[in-house]
Amino acid sequence: PFVVEMTERVTHSLMKNPGTFTVRVASFQGKTLFDGEEKIEGDDEKGFLGLPKRGEPSQLELAADRAHRLTEALRKRGVEAYEFHDRCESIVTIGSFDSVGTPRADGKIEINPSVLQIMNTYGAQKDSLPGSPNSQAVRPKSMEGIRFDVQPIPVRVPKTSLASTYADNN
Repeated sequence: PFVVEMTERVTHSLMKNPGTFTVRVASFQGKTLFDGEEKIEGDDEKGFLGLPKRGEPSQLELAADRAHRLTEALRKRGVEAYEFHDRCESIVTIGSFDSVGTPRADGKIEINPSVLQIMNTYGAQKDSLPGSPNSQAVRPKSMEGIRFDVQPIPVRVPKTSLASTYADNN
């Protein structure tokens, strides 16, 4: 319920994506600590027990901010982008698909061309290294100073279940 509440508040929440699958193009981790049974968020380079100093945002809050800014930048460019936040990270996804692809006779999947296009568009650029034609450098792409993941991947869209909603009310 906490994650659902946190994510549903954003305008372009991944929870509102109508598809079954989407492509994760960026992920931003926060630093978290556990204190007995309760999780404490924080940056272990700041403050006592890893909590940020008073008035400073935690790494998890900074991760959420990056995901939100990237989602908004993509939306301004007409891209169907969504954001999702949980207790450990924030992610940005693109697209809404019923399937990742079609199963082939050899057991592999023929990837959906639209999914593949997103993966290729936002995946890292591979450049040949000078003097080494067989060696490549990988350079993540970015938008407005925010980096995309090196390798975007298809992921299942999270959905809230009716059963879990009723279970929390009892």
